[in-house]
Amino acid sequence: MPSTLFISTSQIYTLIYLFAHLCYAASMVFFFSRTLSPRFFVRKPFLCSLPFLGILLLYTGITGDAQSPFFKIVFYCVALAANGLLYGTRFWRRMGNYFFIVICLGIVEFVATILYYPLIFLFHREIHSFLDPVVPRDNPVDLLVFICLPIVVQVLFMPFFIRLWQKAVQYINLKILIQLVLATSLSGSGVLYVFPQFMGRIGWIFVFLGTFFSILLFFRGIRQMRLLLHVHRAEQEVLDENLQSYKAVRERNLHLRRQNHDIAGHLQTVSYLLAEGKTKETKEYIRELLKLL
Repeated sequence: MPSTLFISTSQIYTLIYLFAHLCYAASMVFFFSRTLSPRFFVRKPFLCSLPFLGILLLYTGITGDAQSPFFKIVFYCVALAANGLLYGTRFWRRMGNYFFIVICLGIVEFVATILYYPLIFLFHREIHSFLDPVVPRDNPVDLLVFICLPIVVQVLFMPFFIRLWQKAVQYINLKILIQLVLATSLSGSGVLYVFPQFMGRIGWIFVFLGTFFSILLFFRGIRQMRLLLHVHRAEQEVLDENLQSYKAVRERNLHLRRQNHDIAGHLQTVSYLLAEGKTKETKEYIRELLKLL
């Protein structure tokens, strides 16, 4: 009797989540390959990054986990390892690059989540989930549509993210950027909930401490940004004043150069008239010149 392959609903959900995380991680390492300088032994950075994605496949294949807080820790560590081992850019530049793409893809996922329910409404699909207001849990098709939407948006916006990093973001204070992202990631990504998963009630103490620490980091980062903004405005005012002074000095120098050029021309004319013995014409020329001055 031939055996049949049966996949349970929970396994389907796991595969869909794994597919989403692999696409998310591929977007991250592609961004790294276009914005960072690889180490001397790395010829094709993006292809060299793919084995790191295989760690996610291996982990999920062994544990069957693709959505727990511990999986998120593994996921972010895998991306961070690819960033650190394959690229030779300065440390803070690499860390800023890493956290910047985390922000961008997180915004994409948030916006796609907001767009999901209007699309469901327009296509007259029934929303089966009542327990979770965001992620559909009762229908694998709804979940696949929900997950594919941010993936498509990521692909479309990736050139913009790369351009934005190259033209602007890499020149800002990356330490503050890292601080803000670390603060929001600790409190919003669900990573802290790995402690109750493995430690029970005691783990909630670490959740509280981590959330409190993330709030302190966030407000400290905002304060530093305000100070930098104030310093930037003061520097800009000084720069504008110096620029105006420079323009005034430049105009005076140009005026003096024009005067010197005119005087040199008049002196040459006087010298020529005297050399020709035209004393009367010379006196008349000097008289007219004095009237102009």
